[in-house]
Amino acid sequence: MSMANLLFVRDFEAELDAERLLAERQAVVHTAEELCAAEAAGRAEGHAAGLAEGLASGWREALASIEAQRLDAMGKLATAVDALLADRAGHRQRLEAEMTAFAGDLVDRVFPELVQELGRARVESEIRRVMGRAIGSPALEIRLSPEVAQVLAGDLAAMAAPSGPSVRVVPDPGLEATEVHAAWQHGRSRYSFAAICRSIQTLIRRAAQTFPDDAGASNE
Repeated sequence: MSMANLLFVRDFEAELDAERLLAERQAVVHTAEELCAAEAAGRAEGHAAGLAEGLASGWREALASIEAQRLDAMGKLATAVDALLADRAGHRQRLEAEMTAFAGDLVDRVFPELVQELGRARVESEIRRVMGRAIGSPALEIRLSPEVAQVLAGDLAAMAAPSGPSVRVVPDPGLEATEVHAAWQHGRSRYSFAAICRSIQTLIRRAAQTFPDDAGASNE
């Protein structure tokens, strides 16, 4: 190989590698406009991220506040409904107590008059009913208070059926004016119009005792 060849032989691959290495080592140089634009872009990106986070946080706080207000409103509504129902139940109880007391006063005043005015009619009706039940029996014994037995003695014959049993009236001082005790071959009965009225009075008084002492008080 000649001296010229030794001096001018070139390795192109090595030269290219050297150029690439030099280019990589050279620092990137930006202009002032590029730096300002990059700064503005960074600020805009940071502002957008902060705005999104602020909106998300605001939404969370708003939803939490709405939920708290909803729960508070539901609690107040439930309290108001409970109070309304309790007042309605109390009003109904007071009304029932007043009506029961009124009924008790009414029967206390009216029932004695009913016994006095309707007692004889009820006794006669019971005697007719007993005579109907005793048909087929040879004898019928009817026990009445002495004053009623004396008053009805003349009417019993007309009340008895021709084919009915023979009727025997027994005055009983132990009976009230509205009581009828009867006995026949296969049965017996006891009836007292006054006792029925007293039973009704007792039921009403017991019902009145089931209410609290202040149930009948007015809220005016």
